Amino acid sequence: MLQRVGETLRDRRVRAIKFVALSLLIGVVGCDFLTSTTDFSPNDSAGGAIAFASTRSGNFDIYLMDANGANVQQITTSDVDERSPTWSPDGTLIAYSKRHEPFNDDIFAMTIASGTETNLTDTPGSDGFPRWSPDGLRITFESRRDGNANVYVMDADGHGLERLTTHRAFDGQPAWSPDGSQIVFESGREVFIHATQEIDSTEIAAVEESQTDPRNNDPSFNHQIYLMNADGSEIRRLTFHPDNDRSPSFSPDGGQILFVSDRDGNDEIYLMNADGSEPRNLTHSQNDDYSPSWSSDGTRIAFVSEHTGNPNIFVMTADGSQSASLTLDPKLDLTPQWMPGSFFADRERCLLCPGRGGPQLGR
Repeated sequence: MLQRVGETLRDRRVRAIKFVALSLLIGVVGCDFLTSTTDFSPNDSAGGAIAFASTRSGNFDIYLMDANGANVQQITTSDVDERSPTWSPDGTLIAYSKRHEPFNDDIFAMTIASGTETNLTDTPGSDGFPRWSPDGLRITFESRRDGNANVYVMDADGHGLERLTTHRAFDGQPAWSPDGSQIVFESGREVFIHATQEIDSTEIAAVEESQTDPRNNDPSFNHQIYLMNADGSEIRRLTFHPDNDRSPSFSPDGGQILFVSDRDGNDEIYLMNADGSEPRNLTHSQNDDYSPSWSSDGTRIAFVSEHTGNPNIFVMTADGSQSASLTLDPKLDLTPQWMPGSFFADRERCLLCPGRGGPQLGR
């Protein structure tokens, strides 16, 4: 945690306690509305705290804020980029990717109460987009350690590494189902022919031999949403669209999946049933919207929007009918992640009680 000049450990603990207490209250903060309604405000959101990455300090660092956008706190202070935060289920730890050099990211975890940081992966490739399992015992993530992106899983202490996908196209941005039995992810393993006239796009092949990243090459490669068992078995495709579907995440009840798609011309946030049926646009924006994250009770969605010209964090109702801004910073605010609901279900747990029921970190 960021330490102030002359501040003792006790002072830091007191300040942390005050921050946690504030994050559990319903605050009052001004906001800009994207919709015409006047009865929606982030003040009456699902509560808790939101972790996100921001360049406010010059490079990307991890920050926390109340769910209404108040009480922003910087928790990493290194001079290298730290991104893609994810909470442990008990709310005591945050895992994130940390860049050592160009194209080399590793996954770290921080105990929020003490600021202690633990290196979980160490590879010459790049590891990113970590997501904690619902039981707190494992972390799934995207890795390029074998040259192209695939989905991996490891124990929460960094041991027990397993590779779940072995495709030579892009597989990444994994997320757990609420019961931990499945993992949803995006993949660039399909290729479509795009005609110059108004006809349906046609899928012609699965790309088995490409060793390039589809996101950085031929735009005819598109990303779709896939689902697999937590052990990597029974991979099945959920979306079938000639444009890109990315960044999936399960709803807290497991019945729906959020994702990002450019099927209407720019990045927007969509919602579909967990079997891939009935996809629908939630944002209907002319600006890019992406990086959606559910509130613990499933009533709200935090996301990044470029509505103001640069990426800031917004919140909307789960049906997309109402939305408001949480941050309005001239720097970049990205990848919001809502604190899990288990923190509120057990009031004996707090950010200053590391290790209770959670993994003991260390390599």
